[in-house]
Amino acid sequence: MTEHDKASTELVAAPPPYLKGLPILTDIEQLTERSIQRIMDAKSPEEALADPDAIGVKDIVGKVVILTGIIGILPSTFHPGDYYIILEAAIPGTGSVVTLTTGSPYVAARAVKCAQMGWLPRPVRVVELESQSNPGQSSLWIVDGPKLDASTGEVDF
Repeated sequence: MTEHDKASTELVAAPPPYLKGLPILTDIEQLTERSIQRIMDAKSPEEALADPDAIGVKDIVGKVVILTGIIGILPSTFHPGDYYIILEAAIPGTGSVVTLTTGSPYVAARAVKCAQMGWLPRPVRVVELESQSNPGQSSLWIVDGPKLDASTGEVDF
């Protein structure tokens, strides 16, 4: 980590209580190492050649993924003082692993709770809810998705 990186991370506010204890990724090299490890651990060509770009949770509203874990949190460069969470998920049917990102505190809190309670992997669906008190505003959430078939581990629609 360079002196500039150290100085910039010292100015970042502490994460909110529901994110405390999660790894704070302060360096892009941490994500690079994790991506390379995922490639090396791949057991199929689909896993090894999966799209490496992180997917914003907003881009998969209405879709089901299998939430498998939390990679960590990063300070937001768009909203100083805020954090976004980096999640790991699998695509039902293919098993391809994807990285999801979001600044939604509702998605983050629910993902953290599922991880803390040992409820992962778990199929979830991303929803966007319009605010009743603030017309034109919306928030992202994850809700329970279809159940996993116990014998195959696939989503049972």
